[in-house]
Amino acid sequence: MTLYVTITAVVVVLAWAADLAGRELRRRQPANNPGAADTPVRWGLSDVFIMSVLAGVAGLRFHVGTDYYIYANVFARLDTRDWATSIANSPHEAGYTIFSLLVKQISPDPSAIILATSVASVVPIYIAIRRLSGHRALSLLLYIGMGFYFISFNQVRQSIAVGLSALAYSYFGKSTWKFIALNALASAFHVSAIVVPLVQLVTATWKLRLRVITLVFAATAVGGSALTILANFADFLNPRYGGYIEEAEVAGTGTILMAAVRVAIVVVALLANVKKDLPMDLQRYGVYVALSAGLILMGFISIPVARLEMYFSIYMIFLLPALTARSRHPRLFMCILAILAIAHMLVYIPSFNGVLPYQTENGFQS
Repeated sequence: MTLYVTITAVVVVLAWAADLAGRELRRRQPANNPGAADTPVRWGLSDVFIMSVLAGVAGLRFHVGTDYYIYANVFARLDTRDWATSIANSPHEAGYTIFSLLVKQISPDPSAIILATSVASVVPIYIAIRRLSGHRALSLLLYIGMGFYFISFNQVRQSIAVGLSALAYSYFGKSTWKFIALNALASAFHVSAIVVPLVQLVTATWKLRLRVITLVFAATAVGGSALTILANFADFLNPRYGGYIEEAEVAGTGTILMAAVRVAIVVVALLANVKKDLPMDLQRYGVYVALSAGLILMGFISIPVARLEMYFSIYMIFLLPALTARSRHPRLFMCILAILAIAHMLVYIPSFNGVLPYQTENGFQS
């Protein structure tokens, strides 16, 4: 636990200091420099350090995470001399298998795939944070505190897909080919990601209104009652997922708490939108978080379906900092948000499968 708290403090404080320095630099830009105040913060050593710390801690773990053994064993069985057979026999998507084969060409050690997947999980979401968030430090705190970072310890492929999907959204309405390419890549790592751009296209013009949120919850309720149809669709995408959906255990108390957090975020966003119309991106984020709450509640029927929620709840790390900045008392709300995120992390880590104790191959343990 100590290590996780330490890295959170290090990356958040560094990001906060770098953001302050960047704002001060832009403030001092000559007045005759058009658009200086709107110039994005340039990438620097702080970005490289933050990504290295997050990817390094996740990537250097040894037998940490419930899926560690699965991915290490699948990687060990891959034959780089026969890619076609390896891809055909792999239980995972072709994109992930090709990625694994490329890594094995460099190093056959199973630790190599753990490090590579950690980098592939962290880098896309960090780039998305830099592109979509006006407060990098707070977004990073939410990314870690709300548990998204730890997805890379267990749901490896889906963690990569979530990062790529969020990065794809940063090009939504700006670069069609990048939006399509990144979503296609996300789906190549985890086929479930294919639903995300479809939802984003359908809801592109939806505004954050009570009737829209009601519609979102109604849609997920209908989806829950039609689980067999969902299973058939999943079976079409990947035969192993059809039975996986229908045979899974149902969720419990933790599901209610996760849904409650997301509903509370949506309520806050709705209230903020009533006072003054939010920018369209923020309204979309609110709709996505509402959808995630509905998907979590479907966890009472099937946990795998509920896991789709992470593709949409990830947008809270962009929504909440923006709402905080627009409030009358941004510093107060920032402190409250930080305290809640840290409290969530301290409760979440011990209950998240297999991330404690943390250990590395050379014997380090925390």
